Amino acid sequence: MELEDSAFLSQIEFKLIEELEEYLESKEPKELADLIEVIYRVAELRGVSQEELEIIRQNKAAERGVFMKNLVLVSVEEEKRDAEEEPGRVSSLCTCEKTDHIFEEE
Repeated sequence: MELEDSAFLSQIEFKLIEELEEYLESKEPKELADLIEVIYRVAELRGVSQEELEIIRQNKAAERGVFMKNLVLVSVEEEKRDAEEEPGRVSSLCTCEKTDHIFEEE
């Protein structure tokens, strides 16, 4: 059965979760490949090409870094600036540390 793009989008977003769960269970590279294919299709249905998605990824990596050093975000402290200096701007101070897990237990 062929669906309209809007109906298919909601279905493929569930597929995204399914593919992630399959990867988490198997740890197989082929499941990562499936996940990437689903991501590309979701992006396309949202009006973003693979090339545009890659540019977004690269810009975000340049701005915020990547996961190559096994660092995870531990906390973010926001500092509000004087409205006269830069209206609406909030700066963040991020603390990262190397860890063997991403989620901290409370």
